[in-house]
Parts: sequence; structure tokens; C-alpha cells
Amino acid sequence: MVFAMPESRQVDGMKWMLKRVTAVAGDGVRPMSGRSPARGNVPAGCVVVHGDSASSLDSRQLGYIPAAAGLGVVIRRLRDPGRLVA
Repeated sequence: MVFAMPESRQVDGMKWMLKRVTAVAGDGVRPMSGRSPARGNVPAGCVVVHGDSASSLDSRQLGYIPAAAGLGVVIRRLRDPGRLVA
């Protein structure tokens, strides 16, 4: 999911985040660093996102992300055009 980075977290003009959606409304979740209930379900209209690195800025720090904040979704990764062989 692509969504706007919170202004307080923007660094070097970076305004967008790309994260993997790991839970949607109604899914059960485990605690996320105090930003969510101890156990429960993702609230309606929200998603949980995670990055590939353990130190990624994601729902562990940001909490639930409003689904409506999404700019778009990534369908698939494109090949690097510089690496294509004719």
C-alpha cells in the first residue's frame, strides 16, 4: 500500500511510504508497541502495515493506518529496464 507519511516523520522530503498490508479490518492482531489494544481486531476502515526490516517505520510505531489514506497498491514489481537482455 502506498500512503502519505505523517509530516512529523518526514525526512529529506520523503512524503510517501510503501508498506506491506499484513492485516485488514476484522483481522486479529497482536500488540503493536503500545499503539493498539493488547489483543483484538483491526478496527473498521483501518489496516496494519509492516516493512521488510525490523527497524522499519510501520504500524508498530504508527498504529492502525486508515485505509482511506491509501494512494494506491502495488500489483507487482517491474524489472529494471537496464537489466533486460535482448
